[in-house]
Amino acid sequence: MLGVCAYLYAHAAFGQSSELLSRYESAPHIPGPGNFRSGFTQATVVVYEEDSVVATLAAGKLPSQYVHAVIRSGATKRAGCARARYQLGNLGGIVPPQLLLPVRYRDGIRSTMFINQGGYLVGDVPLRDSQAAVALPNEMITGAQRTDLIVTIRIFNAQGQEASLQYLPVENTLNAIASTPRNKERGRENDFVQYQSIGGVDFVAIVPKGFCAS
Repeated sequence: MLGVCAYLYAHAAFGQSSELLSRYESAPHIPGPGNFRSGFTQATVVVYEEDSVVATLAAGKLPSQYVHAVIRSGATKRAGCARARYQLGNLGGIVPPQLLLPVRYRDGIRSTMFINQGGYLVGDVPLRDSQAAVALPNEMITGAQRTDLIVTIRIFNAQGQEASLQYLPVENTLNAIASTPRNKERGRENDFVQYQSIGGVDFVAIVPKGFCAS
């Protein structure tokens, strides 16, 4: 598998970046739940409204501790926000000017262009059914500096307003869902290295009630 430096050099041009989409579409599925694909790790975000049910499940817990309880509950309400802004940081090697990344939805596969902004890859990803799953090539994860790829996710409504996210750790002052490297050491949120064999990392974003309808 290519190292991240070679990979990013090879895909720095706009026309070449579309190769990731076809590679993802043809990748074999990983056995087990999630319907994930080999060679990629999905960064999935699902957006929910804050209410008493969510408060019961999330209060006093870290995002990595309440994420699946909120997703699996039949009583939580999804929020119909318009888009999620993904920012990929701590990348090793040369960060390309732009890169087209696959995005998986319940109704199929699309793609979103990520742009280099100050050494970060940033992409505005449309939400469908209150969720989106950006498929990151595993060589991007393993080749990141100190193997610590960092992903932050912000949520916006149809008017372009950024949501004030609820139930984030006290030390998270970004107003963004954030992966945290060395999860076991720091006891915080999800990292990507440990999830490569599974094929996906799930995040829950909790927005104020009614925000996405405004």
